[in-house]
Formats: sequence, C-alpha cells, structure tokens
Amino acid sequence: MKTLFPEPRYRRANGQFATKEMAYADKMREENKTLKHEAEMYQRMYFTLFKENQKLKQKLENIKSIL
Repeated sequence: MKTLFPEPRYRRANGQFATKEMAYADKMREENKTLKHEAEMYQRMYFTLFKENQKLKQKLENIKSIL
C-alpha cells in the first residue's frame, strides 16, 4: 500500500544507513554497555555497605565482650 511517508530508514549509532539487524545490534550494544555500567555501580554500592556492616558488627562484638 502506498503511503505519504517513506519507510523508516534504519541507522547505525554513527549515523550510517544500515539494515534492520545492524541497527538493532547497535542499539543492543549500547543498552548492554549501559546495563554493565549500572551493574558495576550497584555492585560497588553493595561492597561499600558490606564493609561498613562488617566493621559495625565487629564493634558490636567488642562492646558485647566488654559487658
């Protein structure tokens, strides 16, 4: 069916025209990069809280042993 609007042209991340699969692969690569960054951020937050929790537990054990 003929329409007024042309078919969408797929593009890569650098702006080049591409096939549908190439454009999808670029989009997934960028999303994967973002998700890896977020995972690393949350992992670092976890390790920071874990270390702080260990220190507080040790202080609590020391106080309990004194009492």
